[in-house]
Amino acid sequence: MNSNYNPDKNQQQTERFQPPVHHQQPVHHQQPVHHQQPVNQQQPVNYQQPVNQQQPVHQNSNMTQDVSIYSHSYKIHGGKSALDVRATEKLRKSEENVIDKDGNKNLFHTIQLECAPKNDGQTRSYNWKRKVVLQLTDQELPLFICVCLGSLKKISFGNHGVGEEKNCKYFSIENQGIKLFMQIGNNSDKNKINLPIPINMPNAVHMGMIALEQYAKNFPALSSDTVLKQVHYIGNVYCSFNHQEIKDKIPVN
Repeated sequence: MNSNYNPDKNQQQTERFQPPVHHQQPVHHQQPVHHQQPVNQQQPVNYQQPVNQQQPVHQNSNMTQDVSIYSHSYKIHGGKSALDVRATEKLRKSEENVIDKDGNKNLFHTIQLECAPKNDGQTRSYNWKRKVVLQLTDQELPLFICVCLGSLKKISFGNHGVGEEKNCKYFSIENQGIKLFMQIGNNSDKNKINLPIPINMPNAVHMGMIALEQYAKNFPALSSDTVLKQVHYIGNVYCSFNHQEIKDKIPVN
């Protein structure tokens, strides 16, 4: 047995069975995977998302307010005067203290016409301090729409104004085919003025749509198509009875 014993060979085998595995075992304990998990928990992205989602809402809210203020004011500039069409509300004096069961007043949605003369000289500016302002009545508004959209040829109404200018303000609008021609004026002694302004068809339709939108607000249960059909019906009836031009009084025969 001693003759087969080779110490050098056994020593080589012993060295072969000394792999560095046991010395590398700490590598398994040093794996950073488990220690890196809290990094995912500390990501701030999820906590900041609600802030980013709320910012556009605030901005859109402001934009909506701006549109509601300015969308119904439409200016048309002419060579001698300028016209500003505004959405407004009208309340009869006899109904100032009258409210419905919901606490709302009986307001009539209409438009306000403001017309100002052009300043002297070559400048493209207007004297809005001398503007003539009037509101259309519940009977004038649908007829105004008819002229703007081509169902009537011309309407003229006076008897506008309050106080010292009562019944002194007037307006007329005529459909001349490819354009409208409007006049707004004041016959009072202190502020006598007549302001003519031609209106091309794109401006005329835009102006008519603003008036139609306001008129439709008075009938919330009806669609805008229904309101438009009835407006055209009014114009067609008057034209069929040779009332293409209406002045001061609504025809009854």
